[in-house]
Amino acid sequence: MPQIVGADRESDIDMPGLTVTPLSLEPWWPRTVEEWIARRLHRCCGLVEQVPAEQGSEPDRFPWLLTGTVIGHSLDLEPLVAQFRPLARIHRSVLEEAARLFEQQFAPSTPTSE
Repeated sequence: MPQIVGADRESDIDMPGLTVTPLSLEPWWPRTVEEWIARRLHRCCGLVEQVPAEQGSEPDRFPWLLTGTVIGHSLDLEPLVAQFRPLARIHRSVLEEAARLFEQQFAPSTPTSE
């Protein structure tokens, strides 16, 4: 049986890996590396802000830069990583800078009218 290291809170299902947001630059991306990273980390900013107080807050919960083996995908189609190795903690100031760059460089998404 695989080691359980993650969980999907909505469905209350244990998962055999951590869900991650890949930072690897895609070859089709026409803009700067900084904009790519800001766009990807912007997702982490929202995740950090959504952490309920009873589950802890910084410095107990924060995103990591890590490497590992992709073993599948979560229910939200995010990569699941096992055999991971943390490389660095992503400080809140980095997430805040990513959010600022995201807001400067990207148009806000708007709902489509039906």
